[in-house]
Order: sequence, then structure tokens, then C-alpha cells
Amino acid sequence: MALRATKALVGRRQACLAYIARYQRQSGGVSPSVREIMRAMGMASLGHTQKLLAELELLGWIERISGKHRCIEVRTRLPYVAYDGSNSTIFIWDDAAKALRPRGG
Repeated sequence: MALRATKALVGRRQACLAYIARYQRQSGGVSPSVREIMRAMGMASLGHTQKLLAELELLGWIERISGKHRCIEVRTRLPYVAYDGSNSTIFIWDDAAKALRPRGG
């Protein structure tokens, strides 16, 4: 059984992560507020924005500190999602994904 590793970031998730990273670069490391992310993404509610951030956190793209404002860390070791063809999703990190790549390719 061969595992296929792929980056798990597309569409709105990708745009949100790019916005957070750009905001942090421009503000000296300070994270945007949830309301600022909501406006930048053109979203209508804070609830949808929170859900998007929760998805990014679950996938390992960001890390948030609960109960603190403007505490979003964009992770430098990005996750991959591995599919084994059995409708199972396995989250792995860069080091493991490199090990899955064929040698010499």
C-alpha cells in the first residue's frame, strides 16, 4: 500500500493563512484580530471566521493560545495529509512526508 502525501491547504484556508502571515510581517509580529481577519476575508460573521481558524489549527497550519487576543502562530513545519485509499486520512509532518517520497525522485 503506497501513501500519497499532499499539502492540505486550498481556497479560503490558503487565503486566510496568507493574510495572517502578511499581517504579521507588516506589523512586526503582531497577529490580526478575528474581526480583522473576518473583514479581510469578506466574511459575514465572527462565527464563520472562528470556524475557519479552527480548521487551520486542526490541520496544523496555525497555533492559537486559548483566551489570549492576537495570539496566532503560523507554523513553520507544515503538515501534509496522507491518503491510503481506504477513506482514511492520516496527518503527518514534513519529516515523515519526506520519508514517503520515492528515492531518487
